[in-house]
Amino acid sequence: VLLADDYRELDDEIAQAGYGEAASTLADGDSLVVAWRPEIKSNEALASTGELHVGLMGDSGTGGLGEQRLVHRMVDLSRKWSLDAVFLLGDNIYDDLPYPAALERRVVEPLHPLLDQRVPFFGVLGNHDVRREEYRHGEIYDPLFRMEGREYYRQVLSNGQYAVSFFVLNSETLGDDPLQLEWLAKALAADTSDY
Repeated sequence: VLLADDYRELDDEIAQAGYGEAASTLADGDSLVVAWRPEIKSNEALASTGELHVGLMGDSGTGGLGEQRLVHRMVDLSRKWSLDAVFLLGDNIYDDLPYPAALERRVVEPLHPLLDQRVPFFGVLGNHDVRREEYRHGEIYDPLFRMEGREYYRQVLSNGQYAVSFFVLNSETLGDDPLQLEWLAKALAADTSDY
């Protein structure tokens, strides 16, 4: 699964790696790419071997009512299906506050019901996250986002029966960052996860 705030630069890399794609347009023309190996015909394989529940949230950095409603809905769903992880798909902070205060107000406070359940979060940078260096730096090094100092990375989630690779990209620099494109091509080619 490829995760990015904007997928326009990814088309060739996805095709070259032998993945199919589905893209859905989000607000402001941003898009989410979901890419999969074509040999996986449906979710029947997942259903027969167990499940992995992953939440996706994007453009949620206001801490507003919409984000709070989404978090409460995710909490309700996690009572039925335990969430294995949540990916924050970029634009995690919209604010003029300094980084630690912005993180607390726009991320930690609204997400506390899921954080209280110890659901792991994984960050994806969006254009609002890289506009201010303190936000970009704060997010890639903050333990909450689990980016470990990287703007792009591969995260493997497993339920003990199968593994799913998530490729997290910085779409803000993708077209101007040959190292990220090279990393993506090599990581996709070398990936041995089940999904």
